[in-house]
Amino acid sequence: MNHTYTSYTLPGQSNLTISNYDGIRNTTDGVSDWVGSGSVIFQSDTLSTIQATVSPQNTISFSNTTNSTTFVVFQIIQSRPDFLNNVSDWSTTLPMATECGLYFCAKMYSSSVVEGELQENVTAAWSNRDPRSYKAQNVGREITPDEWDQQYNFSLYIGSQDYVRSDLQVIIPEEEATRVGLSKDQPKRFNISQATIQTTMNWITTKFAPDQIYVPGKATYNVSSGVVNDGPGQVIGNSSDLNATFSAVANSMTVYMRNTGLESIPQYGTTQTWVLYFRIRWAFLAPPLVLTVVGCLFLFYTIWETQSLGLVAWKESTLATLAHGLDILTRAKLRDAYQDGTEEKSAREITARVEKSWGGLELCEVRPS
Repeated sequence: MNHTYTSYTLPGQSNLTISNYDGIRNTTDGVSDWVGSGSVIFQSDTLSTIQATVSPQNTISFSNTTNSTTFVVFQIIQSRPDFLNNVSDWSTTLPMATECGLYFCAKMYSSSVVEGELQENVTAAWSNRDPRSYKAQNVGREITPDEWDQQYNFSLYIGSQDYVRSDLQVIIPEEEATRVGLSKDQPKRFNISQATIQTTMNWITTKFAPDQIYVPGKATYNVSSGVVNDGPGQVIGNSSDLNATFSAVANSMTVYMRNTGLESIPQYGTTQTWVLYFRIRWAFLAPPLVLTVVGCLFLFYTIWETQSLGLVAWKESTLATLAHGLDILTRAKLRDAYQDGTEEKSAREITARVEKSWGGLELCEVRPS
């Protein structure tokens, strides 16, 4: 049984193509497996095709390479969810194409240690390439380094025919440095060696993605031929958020480079710890302290007086008041005043104190001697 398929290719020089058989993704049509026999479920599901290029000038979105620090661009074609979910036919479903680039840059971090844990936030980033840097050395008399750059579109990687180059420099413009608060003595130029640049790009083109990567699903047969990558290719091809995926890739490469640089050029900082100082403002503490001291003296005097009189502590008992109230003479005086209607005046004129009597302590009026 013959089957037709439809291919979609990116425009330009990339030749990145995705192909699938026409029709719904999963169909039962009795087609035999290409390595076996019998009826199988024929699946047409190239999920994604991926291609990495170190020649940004051959891409669509990153073709302007003048003073660019882009070192690799991933071109990705993905099948649409409608086709993957058996909603639409492949021949009528346009796939999605995306380009994601990685570039060298300088980042400014705001670092702090909170409860013993380092926390960092990126406050600014620059990818300004110094046009005087990364120049080919000893190119000969027939061509100048600037003409060499123009001939190869300012590419960071040409291959075995490349010359020895000076370091690539990423610079922070003076006005930007002033805006973010960098002082004059802080570095504003950052060198990236030719070895770092070209070994990274060479690994991508020879190890990671030497050819187009086709990411199939669980297909019994796939029309695509090429490299099926079960590692990074699967991660990129199956990603539903390419921005987040490539941000994670860029962050991991940044961490690796920073850790490598830390071993050779460590950056020393200053550790700060909190020290508590107490300031006592005696003018505010004097009144309550005096009141507390006077209260303590009164308490000690009361205890001493109670002990010297041989009394049991009365506390809040009302029976003690009844048992040790006014003496008989003072009570008689108050009763007479009550009958005359002068009890208020008489009460104000009476001064009493606790005295010992034959029955114990009682309140007795103090009479002039």
